[in-house]
Amino acid sequence: MVECFEELVFFAGLMHFCQIPAMKFLGSILLSWREEIVKLKEINQAILKTMGQGIMIVVLGMGLMVVICHEQVAGTDPLGRAFCGFLAFFWTHRLCVQIFVYSKIFPKNRLGRLSHLGLSLIFLIKASIFSLVFIARFFV
Repeated sequence: MVECFEELVFFAGLMHFCQIPAMKFLGSILLSWREEIVKLKEINQAILKTMGQGIMIVVLGMGLMVVICHEQVAGTDPLGRAFCGFLAFFWTHRLCVQIFVYSKIFPKNRLGRLSHLGLSLIFLIKASIFSLVFIARFFV
């Protein structure tokens, strides 16, 4: 059972790296960020770019931490379990935003629907794995 949790957590960690190309693709092609950003004041452009870069750094950092330390994240170590719980909450929240907020305003063309579905699936898988492992650690 423990090895299964470790493998699931490792897989969820790898999924973080699938998001980065999707984030770049969505921003540049599907959402036309380059054209939209130039409409903003310079300070707002800088803030938006900084936030976007920060999100990418956080997603990459979480992925690296999970891949490198998947035994601890899947184990009973207090810090690993706490991090697993945080990831469960984080990705569940992100899934809810994707479903309940973005689904109403995401581009409705075929590419937009596929992108929305793909991101929702990534977030669902990560939220499910981290939640399962976090909760199971209280019983196993």
